[in-house]
Amino acid sequence: MSNGGNADGWRAPIPSEMHNTVILAALGLGFVGLFGAFQAHADVAVIVAAWATMFVTLARQAGNAMSRDAALKVAAGVIVGIGGMAMGIKVANNWLAYTGVGTIPAMICNAGTNGFVTYIIGRSAARVFLTSDASATVEQMIRGIIRLFLPSGHRPS
Repeated sequence: MSNGGNADGWRAPIPSEMHNTVILAALGLGFVGLFGAFQAHADVAVIVAAWATMFVTLARQAGNAMSRDAALKVAAGVIVGIGGMAMGIKVANNWLAYTGVGTIPAMICNAGTNGFVTYIIGRSAARVFLTSDASATVEQMIRGIIRLFLPSGHRPS
């Protein structure tokens, strides 16, 4: 399996149908993020389920098949893989909500984070699905998606 592509990573072009799938998922999880600002990681279960649905759809659009079970494993693995960054963002969101800085800024921050991270993960997944075949293992998919998500200077070779 190819590990996902070129130097552009998640910014590399993807077909418009796949791009629309990613946009819809990002917008949906951005909306969910408005309400996830009140409890740390309250929206993680929704994120995993939405990412799994997005992965199944993206795989189909790339001409591959992915089971819901495999997609859930990939989504959970990606969440764990970016967990340190996600934990820091969620802690910052909670700090905004509970220190008097404001619930509205926390909601906006959480919604924006959910949407932006979903957009990057979705585009990374699309690149992996376009450059791999259906025989890729769950572990290879997770590594491929996370690899494209990382800034170019921090990608393993």
